[in-house]
Amino acid sequence: MWKGDSLTAVTELERLREVEPEDFYLNIFLGDAYKSAGMNKKARIQYENMLDATEDSSEIALLEQRIGWLPVSGVKSFLSSFPIYSSLTPSASYFSDNAGFDMLNYGLNYEIGALDFLSLSLAYNRGSYLYGSSTSSLLPSHFSSITSGIYFRILNLTLGSVYGTKIFSASSRKSDILNLFARFSQDSVYSFSLTYLTTDAPEILYSKLLTNATFRPEMYILSGDYKYLDVFRISGNYKFLDINDTIKNKGEIYDLRFGKYFLPELIAGYEFAVTNFVKTTRFYFSPHNFTSHSLWGEYTGLSFDEHNILVGAKLGIIMDLYFITSEIYASYKVKLLEPLLFQLQGRLGRTTQDIGIYAGQSIYNSRSIFASLSWAL
Repeated sequence: MWKGDSLTAVTELERLREVEPEDFYLNIFLGDAYKSAGMNKKARIQYENMLDATEDSSEIALLEQRIGWLPVSGVKSFLSSFPIYSSLTPSASYFSDNAGFDMLNYGLNYEIGALDFLSLSLAYNRGSYLYGSSTSSLLPSHFSSITSGIYFRILNLTLGSVYGTKIFSASSRKSDILNLFARFSQDSVYSFSLTYLTTDAPEILYSKLLTNATFRPEMYILSGDYKYLDVFRISGNYKFLDINDTIKNKGEIYDLRFGKYFLPELIAGYEFAVTNFVKTTRFYFSPHNFTSHSLWGEYTGLSFDEHNILVGAKLGIIMDLYFITSEIYASYKVKLLEPLLFQLQGRLGRTTQDIGIYAGQSIYNSRSIFASLSWAL
């Protein structure tokens, strides 16, 4: 009627409404004209006012249909899509060694996607540092922690920050937790990450003698992994520790792996690893130039349906001590139901700390297990 001129239609229909304000179709055509002219806010007000004024089911259906066609913007747009996703994840982990140190941690994490590029999390954890019979004079140390996180995702880059406080129940001592990271990845081809972590000493240095320590070590981690033509893979990890204890110690732990895929699900190769501290101390393992050479392999061929199983092993030698080290590890993932993902990881390790002031402790065994259940809400 107005040859596609929406503004002319708006003007004419507004004039006609002055003459016949109760005409349903005249008013709905006016709302349509507002929409065609890009006046979505006016169109929404027009339809909603008409919706409030009618009880006719056919008119209500027609108006609700038109409201559904309108783009949502502003606060309503945010609220209609919030949250983009949410997940609830209970988890538990346990570490134990034959030096009398056990660590138990369990808790609940809630994460929401606030925007396409922004996620938030809140976690509550409880745990204990436990000791074997050989150290019965040390009482278990129980703690709880609350942490919150914020994460930004931009294309292949993820930036994250987690901050919280760990409180020890017996002494009411508090220890801050801070974890900052940046990760850049592309499917399964490559990934690189940079991490900063500071928390209480036992959690980083795994020593029963640091339970009452008040200093917080700082750890900087650089990691990378690259797959070339689905034939070769190179990966590495570098950790630098700045330990603000009485001796102001510093240390570095790094490893470099080269591997070749003999089958799509089977990779094996060589690993070079070093642990090196500036000073040695009896309170935690801190050797000079502790070097090992190892052969390793991983098999992921046990993947079927919703199940995924990875099994890995490593066998190496510490040349200075002529000591054979070994490690086996495995992980299992299964989607129990559409919103539930269960994960289980375990590791057994055998090495030595028979060096420097640790002489005499010829064999060091450790074991760990981790389980989680993610529920997509």
